Amino acid sequence: MKAVVQKQSATQCVIEIEIDRSEIDVVYNEKLNASKKKVQLPGFRAGKVPTKMIEAQFGPSIRAEAMDEIMNKSFREACKENKLEPVSDPSVTDLKDEPGAEFSFKIAFEVDPEITVTGYKDLTARPQIKAVEDAAIDETIDDMRERLAGLKDTGAPSRTGDFLNIEYVSVKIDGEVRDLSAPVAPLELGKSAITPFNSALVGMSAGEVAKVSDTFAEDFFNKEFAGHTVDFEVKVTAVSQKDLPVVDAEFAKRVGDFDDVATLRDAIRKDHEERAKVEAREAAWSQAISELISKNPFEVPQSRVEYFIDRMAEDEAKYYQQGQVPTRDEVAGRYREMAVNTIKKHRLINWIAEAENVKAPQSEVDERIKAIADYYQRPFEEIKENLRRTGRTVQIREEIREQKVLNRLIGEETWA
Repeated sequence: MKAVVQKQSATQCVIEIEIDRSEIDVVYNEKLNASKKKVQLPGFRAGKVPTKMIEAQFGPSIRAEAMDEIMNKSFREACKENKLEPVSDPSVTDLKDEPGAEFSFKIAFEVDPEITVTGYKDLTARPQIKAVEDAAIDETIDDMRERLAGLKDTGAPSRTGDFLNIEYVSVKIDGEVRDLSAPVAPLELGKSAITPFNSALVGMSAGEVAKVSDTFAEDFFNKEFAGHTVDFEVKVTAVSQKDLPVVDAEFAKRVGDFDDVATLRDAIRKDHEERAKVEAREAAWSQAISELISKNPFEVPQSRVEYFIDRMAEDEAKYYQQGQVPTRDEVAGRYREMAVNTIKKHRLINWIAEAENVKAPQSEVDERIKAIADYYQRPFEEIKENLRRTGRTVQIREEIREQKVLNRLIGEETWA
């Protein structure tokens, strides 16, 4: 076999391979002899069919199988000899199979470009931690009050912001009477998806009835109403408003068994501070990667980009109703830049990790595994074995290594 490598670009390779015809004949004869033991034709026992009859009927398919096998084998050998690692499916062109001449073909494929990363020890990205303001703590407490709020009857006509329990006295869709159930949950005036309710039901008391009509858009979430004119006759059965709990020692115990409000606020502040540190670190990581990409430009194999987009399209399809799933072109338009930058990020980090011998200590891997075991309340050794068997341990190790490189890039850890 002779193989000549042609680099079309940093990511595009073509290998021109020439194979001695005798090599094909050897593989062909091996497969022909194997077929003789299996082929059955009328009038002959298995293994007794004449070779010429087998060749006449099955020769072309046997030869095609032999050629496919030797082409794959020669491609693998050529890649190994030239230290090439394909990242795309190969494409065969210019196949020449003429009697009396050598068998040859060209095979094109993509590879990751060779890179040398520079400037990674003098990046400017650093975490910028934002101070936690009292207003953020107040907002968190307000959210807690909202979650714990009950409803109490107002005994008065409804106002925007009140909650109404309603019944459908009648519903007509395009003039046709329909038997539909009213919403089970109370309706918050001012936030109803049926927009006319927000004004037509203001000023009503329990027991009163209102007539409301609306023509709904084609994409309205309720498919029974979408694209139709609906006439409602609605009876209000109760008018309520939120009953927010008072922020006192009892409230503090209720939300987290804290002794008093001051202790609760301290705990909330610490939680916000930890979150601020994480957000600042992640923002610095992102900035560092952007700087690295700018300092070290290189091409990304198109096949890797398309694979990334395929996975994103598959993931997005899980969250859309049938008929609303975005097309692959739409997904590609949104995620192509992300795909390129994500691929570059992993390539840069892996190069730096190799160059600086950054590894994940077993103690840190075990710490992650212990956290998983504690979360699921399972024995450490059981979880460790499950993760090892599924390959998840390798992923954890890679995640830790990547984080260590990122922390070095932003000055959170030192280079060895």
